[in-house]
Amino acid sequence: MKALLMTLMLTSLNTMALDLNERALQCESKVARFYEYNGSRSDRPKEIRSGEVLLAGNPLLNTFGNVVTTFDADKIVYEGHGSFYSGYFIDAIIVNPSNCKVEKIYNIYGE
Repeated sequence: MKALLMTLMLTSLNTMALDLNERALQCESKVARFYEYNGSRSDRPKEIRSGEVLLAGNPLLNTFGNVVTTFDADKIVYEGHGSFYSGYFIDAIIVNPSNCKVEKIYNIYGE
């Protein structure tokens, strides 16, 4: 009975993660448009890389492995890239998976 319950829980978690990954693909074009007009200033067209699921309670890390923040709910995180003058930057674009709205943009790397 215990093994069956564990199997059901793991199956449920895997299905949830697959749904969030699918949702990340669905939100990508909307997030790209938002980021192009509202993201950090850039000398060249900004790019985003496909979304990764960040489960509730897991930390968002910058490129050096430092904790930026944690969230109480599951989020989709896209990486935004651009350059300004001779510098280069990476932004973490935080998206609500239920409505594809960008909630916050964190700069996680700059040079």
